[in-house]
Amino acid sequence: MPIFSQLQQTGTSIVCPSRDISFSPNSSYSRWKVTAFAAARVVLPVAAKTPLAGFVGSSRVTKNDSASLEANIISFASSGRKVTLISLDALYAGLIYERLNSDLASQPGLDLIVCASHTHFAPNTEPILPALGELDDGFVDLSVQRIKAALSNLVYDTDVATMNFGRAPIRRIVSRRGRGFKVYRTARFRLRVTKEVGWRPQRVPEGLRQLRFIDLHSLKQRAVIVSLPCHPTMAPSQDSISADFIGPMRDHIRHLFDDLEMPILFLQGFSGDLRPQITSLILGQSAGEILENLLNLKAGFRRTSRRAWSRWINSLLSALDVAISDSQLREASNLRDVDYRSAQTNLANFLRGAPTEINFDLALLDLGLSAKILFATGELSSEFVAIVERVCTSAEIVPVAYSNRTVGYLPTDHERELGGYEAGGFYRRVNLDWEPTDCENQFEKILKIAYFDR
Repeated sequence: MPIFSQLQQTGTSIVCPSRDISFSPNSSYSRWKVTAFAAARVVLPVAAKTPLAGFVGSSRVTKNDSASLEANIISFASSGRKVTLISLDALYAGLIYERLNSDLASQPGLDLIVCASHTHFAPNTEPILPALGELDDGFVDLSVQRIKAALSNLVYDTDVATMNFGRAPIRRIVSRRGRGFKVYRTARFRLRVTKEVGWRPQRVPEGLRQLRFIDLHSLKQRAVIVSLPCHPTMAPSQDSISADFIGPMRDHIRHLFDDLEMPILFLQGFSGDLRPQITSLILGQSAGEILENLLNLKAGFRRTSRRAWSRWINSLLSALDVAISDSQLREASNLRDVDYRSAQTNLANFLRGAPTEINFDLALLDLGLSAKILFATGELSSEFVAIVERVCTSAEIVPVAYSNRTVGYLPTDHERELGGYEAGGFYRRVNLDWEPTDCENQFEKILKIAYFDR
């Protein structure tokens, strides 16, 4: 009898023996009745003149103005069990995840998932990747302190019992994979054009999903989860603190439901190869913007037209409205049972040469909806979605990447054949002697362990 099928009673938890596969993962399963729910919004201020992380070899420092990022929290609890999700405005969760995981390890029955939005306009939290930006210990310390304080002050409510799930297509996201040309600025007034992999836009049929938690009695919106697969790299101001497009999405939802403090978790999808379809450089820019870009050479050629940016944001918010309307047409689900499965193996099985103390984590969270949320470590491309759909045939899966200790790209076999930045060039650019190996096959194996034998 499969070991998961032996679990019948509420509140049971078990650690499974490793299967007959080469990388000997650990896996666990728990199913229990939710008796309480809590959510919180945490403001993370960032001082002026702070180094930003995101682009290899780019030394960006924030302007004179300080700004704020966010962490948002949702926690489901029962007697002796708890699943806590944290969405963080950061490139990677890095040391913030490690510190939280270590500090909270003494809490029995806690499953913690920290997901980075992958914004390229936040301080660096990952010490392994200084080539992406100088590590900001102060931001890490502040974030850990504020998130821990919010967790300790969570007020759990037994009245939140209804969830609405909705989705909407969004068409202005493109793949940056494919053979084409890229323009580099190698010196102050010199340009270099090279032919390489990774920059010919191709449309990708991905969608936006949202999940709302509603108070059973007052019908007030308590928290919202939004998921979208798209690289947050295209904000017009490249040297300012920003959650990128995630900020306007959160503002839109909060104004829609008239609650400026509502916790809104953004869960980044499998977006290693996806970016906004935004006209940058001169196309779509006003004369004033063209002049500003010419004078501001520090911004280089990543600068995005504010006009084009606004058009893209408006299309994104329109899709968000469609997803919310879609959820209102669907039958609401009561928040009853949590079905939580996880599997873990060493990251070195995906990246030859990676430190053995870093793990690849996979977690599947089922809240009793028609859709389940899959959390994965790593910067995964949209090509991994096909594996998820092939393995997880009995339910719609919302794939979420950049969770826990993510440190870079995990390419599929097809991406390795194409070559380029996402297929191993990233690690060479950040001075790491790591080599992606059989990522696709390893991912499918560990996914099957987390999904099957229920």
